[in-house]
Amino acid sequence: MGHTEQDTEQVVGHTEQDTEQVVGQTEQDTEQVVRHTEQDTEQVVEQIEQANEQAAEYITEQDSEQVEGQTEQDTEQVVLHLISVMKDSFYSGAELIVAVSIKHRPTFLYNYLQPAITAGYIELTIPDKPTSGNQKYYLTEKGIDKAKEL
Repeated sequence: MGHTEQDTEQVVGHTEQDTEQVVGQTEQDTEQVVRHTEQDTEQVVEQIEQANEQAAEYITEQDSEQVEGQTEQDTEQVVLHLISVMKDSFYSGAELIVAVSIKHRPTFLYNYLQPAITAGYIELTIPDKPTSGNQKYYLTEKGIDKAKEL
């Protein structure tokens, strides 16, 4: 074997070793980058989840306040509508349903009549028997005063 062949074999041997070292270092670097990327991704995901939770709590709180405010306004509007159609007279439930143009009796009872009774604007002629077929409703003094304001 000549000097050139030996040199070539040495160069090839060194090149193979260098290539193995470079490949090994590249694999280590890649693993390290992947680990850091996974850690960074986990942190980012955690931050996003926390931000989403905070936003959801904030939005839910605002929505609840808005719905409560809107519900109170709506209830007040329907109660005012009910007492505005009543005069100084006694009305059956059926007559009041027709007067406020509601077709669904439970809606009338829970959204109109009950809130008006609770607010003290309307009273029952037979308070001990609220479901009596002879039951009539009338405006209280408070209801009459409120109706005059409308």
